[in-house]
Amino acid sequence: MSEIDPTVLNKQFLRLQRYQQILLDYSQMASESSDIDRLLELTTVQASRGIGIKHTKIMRYRPEQGDLLMVAGIGWHAGVVGNTILATDLGSAPGQALQTRQPVIVYDLPNDRQIRYPAVLRDHGIISVLNVPIVVNGTVWGVLEVDSETARHFGSDDSGFLHTLANILGLAVSGRLRLQQANKAATDATLAATNQQNLFEELQHRSKNDFQLVQSLLLIQRGKLSDEDARESLSHIMD
Repeated sequence: MSEIDPTVLNKQFLRLQRYQQILLDYSQMASESSDIDRLLELTTVQASRGIGIKHTKIMRYRPEQGDLLMVAGIGWHAGVVGNTILATDLGSAPGQALQTRQPVIVYDLPNDRQIRYPAVLRDHGIISVLNVPIVVNGTVWGVLEVDSETARHFGSDDSGFLHTLANILGLAVSGRLRLQQANKAATDATLAATNQQNLFEELQHRSKNDFQLVQSLLLIQRGKLSDEDARESLSHIMD
């Protein structure tokens, strides 16, 4: 039986230790950040820091358009983030992660016969990619991807780290969305109460005007009466 190289073991231990520390740091940052866009940027930074890679991105699934929009990322040319759209079919690496809910690794993207080579990755010289789904409230919300300019064999440790990062992000986004919904519900309730109060005040105003009109008509009618008892009766009604 061949012995395991202590140097390899030490490197693996240090890598796992780094992953653990980054996940601890990130979980704290995720719990403190209230801005979803800021949280997405933090995620790409921590993914880059952990995997030790230059290019990372987050793609949000848009059901209405049936595509993935790059909403955050680092290492990309100006104008790429916020405008780049990727496909969701199985011929797309992030699309495959979206549909299977599993990590997807492509070691040699330019020569892979099953996965397409998107223009944005070709422009940046990307060779290897690792994708993991981001799940929010039981639904795949998007995909987190790291991209390497050199051929890289992403291992189970890398995949596990990135998947855990995506899971923490999913929980954080879920919490922020619930908070936004609660705030919206509170705002809507306040607006509805204000509208009801305004309507009530308007009805009161109209009722007062109606009573004043009736009183004026009675006053005119009383002036036309010669019978004192009838005049007194109208005075009681007016009172």
